[in-house]
Amino acid sequence: MDPPPNLADTYDLFLTMNRSMFDAGYFEVAYHALMAALHCAEDAGDTYQLGEVAGLARLHSDAIDAFEPPHKLSTKRTHGG
Repeated sequence: MDPPPNLADTYDLFLTMNRSMFDAGYFEVAYHALMAALHCAEDAGDTYQLGEVAGLARLHSDAIDAFEPPHKLSTKRTHGG
């Protein structure tokens, strides 16, 4: 039986997937990868990582609002606009 995955390594993998998918314009896939990283940070109790995820979420939101305002993850769309 394999040992359980290391949360810090798994967090890094999800952030790598998040960045790659976001850069390719797959915003929903990127969002879910970021949320998976968030869960790793929560389970590890890592407040630095939690802050990092929050910062990336804000950056992504701002970028979507600026460059893809009609996207369903844009602030306008998620707030009923």
